[in-house]
Amino acid sequence: MLTEAERLELGVTQELPLNPDEAFQALLTDELLMESIGEDLVRTYVTIQELYNKKLAEAGPEGSAERKAWLTARI
Repeated sequence: MLTEAERLELGVTQELPLNPDEAFQALLTDELLMESIGEDLVRTYVTIQELYNKKLAEAGPEGSAERKAWLTARI
């Protein structure tokens, strides 16, 4: 909701990722995160999430009964 000038005034120089792929790329390039919790853990997490998202997409279109059933079976 802030203008670009307001964001800059508050020191906000980066926008949040718009989709999971952008978020995963941000995680993989975050040096502080890599140093803090370890590159292996971050890469493993991203790989698992990417595989999960692929399976979810294969389960059916968003909002479909097939997708809901797939998700419900994993809760």
